[in-house]
Amino acid sequence: MRKLYTLILCITTYFFAVSCSKEDGGNDEPTISRRTVIAYLTGDQSGDHNLTPNLEEDLLEMITASKSLPSDCNFVAFVDLKGKKPYVTHIHNGKSEVVFQWDKDFYATDPNAMLENLQWIIDRFPAEEYALTMAGHGDGPLIYTPSGSSDTIPLTRGYGYDDESHTVVGRRIWLNVPTMAMVFSKLKTPLRQPLTFEYIFFDCCAMQTAEVAYELRKNAHYIIAPVSVAPGDGADYTVLTPILFKEKSIAAKEIVATYYNSSLHYEDAQYGFCISAVQTDKMEDLAIATKEALKTITRKDDEPLILDKKQCIYYLNYPRNTSRTPMLYDIKCLMKTNLSEEEYKKWLPKLEAAVIEKRLASPQWDFASGINFSLFQEHLTNEWYGGMAMLRFEDVSYAFKDDINKTMFQLQWVNKTGWKDLGW
Repeated sequence: MRKLYTLILCITTYFFAVSCSKEDGGNDEPTISRRTVIAYLTGDQSGDHNLTPNLEEDLLEMITASKSLPSDCNFVAFVDLKGKKPYVTHIHNGKSEVVFQWDKDFYATDPNAMLENLQWIIDRFPAEEYALTMAGHGDGPLIYTPSGSSDTIPLTRGYGYDDESHTVVGRRIWLNVPTMAMVFSKLKTPLRQPLTFEYIFFDCCAMQTAEVAYELRKNAHYIIAPVSVAPGDGADYTVLTPILFKEKSIAAKEIVATYYNSSLHYEDAQYGFCISAVQTDKMEDLAIATKEALKTITRKDDEPLILDKKQCIYYLNYPRNTSRTPMLYDIKCLMKTNLSEEEYKKWLPKLEAAVIEKRLASPQWDFASGINFSLFQEHLTNEWYGGMAMLRFEDVSYAFKDDINKTMFQLQWVNKTGWKDLGW
């Protein structure tokens, strides 16, 4: 088997070296590892949103922690920082060895670039299994393209973003979640079989939503991510890095606990934040149960179903510089508020089966106050907190309502749970 991997590598790794320069820090014929963990780090942003200093610190933490990594594993990072050309580095034995260096900048959040980058790493560092951690900004399932934007380089929400400006000055390029799922679905193992990540860990804001987990359910066994906004410093990889190489179900739970506990020491998140791990093969059952539960809520036949959200926990709102309209609500809080007691008891076990680990911010939590923060503190308890958000955006006063209420139907969760049948 290992000889077959090596043979295929010789055939498949040449295609990536187009219009690039590189420094080769490894062997020409890599051996097969137990696991390769890929870190995809996007920090090419401008102004106050620039994550480059944070990701540089993350890299130093990863390098330090790599001294204790198992010898049968690889830790490889794709790195795109402000003012620097993107590169791929192999992190091991307390050092970082650049194995690929581009000679020009590009959009790291362009789907074709991401696919090429990830596939090259997979082929160059063959393993029996793969896991992925993604650091950058996050807006969960939002998809929004303002009028006048380029059809070829849309300004959308989701993951990223990349501010690289050689094409359009000032353009922020995000990668929305359906496009991300498309990229992941095209990845192949070195044996050219479909690749499913052991887990995907999002070290960025608001990525643990029903829409995201359902969209990526075939791409990874577990999704680990903040439900709320996350600390600007991100995870503490000094303690987190060894956990990335544990068995997937153990890693998923321990990443949640370790990330949360380490965040308690950050000045801007001293009361923790909301984070969870979701087992993706349980998302289908949750979607079916949610669809059936929503049907039981009374509404007028000629009007769409509007959920009562006045006292619900929410994690993200827009626009951030004017009056704010909530968008991402806690799914448990929404359903507990709107369902009958009988229907809620039928639905809840499906959520609890999907969310295998979660941590809740303290009621004193005030991180991001004045930016996109609002939690109804009387409901900030595990009785109401589900560890997963859901997109519900119905405010008629918001300028982009019509756009987002159309683009949400690009999300599989929205269609599976039957919002069209509910009047939308």
